[in-house]
Amino acid sequence: EIVGNVYIQDKNINGDNVGDIYPAQDVKVFIIYGPDGTLHNDDYDTSYDGSYHFEFLTNGTYQIFAYQECPSCDKIDDPVIKTVTIDSKKSTVVAPDIVLDNY
Repeated sequence: EIVGNVYIQDKNINGDNVGDIYPAQDVKVFIIYGPDGTLHNDDYDTSYDGSYHFEFLTNGTYQIFAYQECPSCDKIDDPVIKTVTIDSKKSTVVAPDIVLDNY
């Protein structure tokens, strides 16, 4: 199992942090099986507290990502990607936090 959290950091148009980081609710988190994969296979909508989980995974390396959006500027949606490795059966691996910039 892989578990983790997604947070949002508000930024102004110059890219400066404004305000506190807070949990990202109802954000799609995607998983890619294998380190060289290019297409996502499954996704999970974050909970009210920004948490997500992917269950019933085998040993191996996975990429977890979510898209950050910038509706007020001309930036293309960029994925924030974290790589996670499961080394043992029946383990729960905590993924690094995904922090999305909100412009």
